[in-house]
Amino acid sequence: MDLRNSSTFAVVFLMFFFWRNVAVNASRGGVGPELITWSQSHHEPFVEVDLNGKGNFTSVQAAIDKVRTDNINRFKIYIHPGIYREKVTIPKYKDYITLIGVDDGQSKTVTTWNDSVTVIVEASYVVATNITFENTGVSPPGNTRNKEVAALKITGDKNFYYKVRLLGNQGTVLVDNGKHYFLESFFFRKLGSATSLYEESTINSIAKGKGVIAVNNRDNLDTTGGFAFLGSNVTGTGKLLLSTASGKYSPVVYSYTNLDNVIDPRGWSDGNDPAKQKTLIFGEYKNTGKGADRSHRVAWAKYFTPSYALPFLSRDFINGNEWLDLD
Repeated sequence: MDLRNSSTFAVVFLMFFFWRNVAVNASRGGVGPELITWSQSHHEPFVEVDLNGKGNFTSVQAAIDKVRTDNINRFKIYIHPGIYREKVTIPKYKDYITLIGVDDGQSKTVTTWNDSVTVIVEASYVVATNITFENTGVSPPGNTRNKEVAALKITGDKNFYYKVRLLGNQGTVLVDNGKHYFLESFFFRKLGSATSLYEESTINSIAKGKGVIAVNNRDNLDTTGGFAFLGSNVTGTGKLLLSTASGKYSPVVYSYTNLDNVIDPRGWSDGNDPAKQKTLIFGEYKNTGKGADRSHRVAWAKYFTPSYALPFLSRDFINGNEWLDLD
């Protein structure tokens, strides 16, 4: 059964989706077809950021500071090409902000920092497109997760990232809370406890040795959480585990994804805690590529049946019908 061709697999319609055709669904407070359109309507405030002083601000943070607390309207920040060397925070209660790289090509508009996290998003209903978030820092020896060097950290809810590049020497995304959607984006290594769907995206490793693509911390069935990779591509260097156990359940599932030969043949790790092998929600479904060869997977690794895979194969995984309106 090919679930990608079934009526339940709504994501197939996204092949007709373009970044200028995304907007907020005001009735639900979510994201819908006019969210990041270039034409600025009178009821949607916007500002421009330009390093050369041709906009309203010369830094991204200054533009975010302009947004009032408890904002309830879509506020668009158009960022002109350039390398913005700054640490950026979108605070809690500054919801509905959209960051838009003006020129096509994420590499032309870059926000970069070299210590801790480059971009922290505490707000909800945040959208970013056509932009690069980069962290050039390196964690010190004996690094713990609390000292993680990352390009993006999300603690808000219902964020949408479209055609965004997330670059770093180590983990590039920390998703600690909420439900989020990444589409046609580029990054390496995800950590956190949130529920995130990564679709038609590229996971590119720069590891020189061993590494791990995704680590989810979900520890009980009473909470949500998990990472789903759908129709994506895993490539790069090193030898990567698909995931390693952190929490008791730590859901991580790869479906219809091309796995290059960078994948460690074992596939998965129980984090040196064999008791977790019975509870971990690690799964693979109809992947391709040399790394999808399961002949040397750990004995407890799971290949999902269609019914087990189904919850991870659409935006329903992140309750997208409640806040995304992209078709």
